[in-house]
Amino acid sequence: MTTIHLDLDDTLLWRADTVLSQQGLSIPEAVGQWLTLVATGDALPMESGQPNQTTIDAMEECDEDLPSFGCVDTLMAYLHEGH
Repeated sequence: MTTIHLDLDDTLLWRADTVLSQQGLSIPEAVGQWLTLVATGDALPMESGQPNQTTIDAMEECDEDLPSFGCVDTLMAYLHEGH
């Protein structure tokens, strides 16, 4: 086992402890779970809010293959044709 020392704001620590204890977790347990997710996923276990380049490329490729419709009636006609 390894000991980790963290310098945290007292208010942050108190608020985090309050939330975690409601979930039945201690701060060391939560940190251990978070580090396990990082180690097993090879990434941060949270959304960064910014897609990576692979995701951007996939979204752009998907958009290129989709038809576009100016109104609902045109969309419905397209769907009724069996698409």
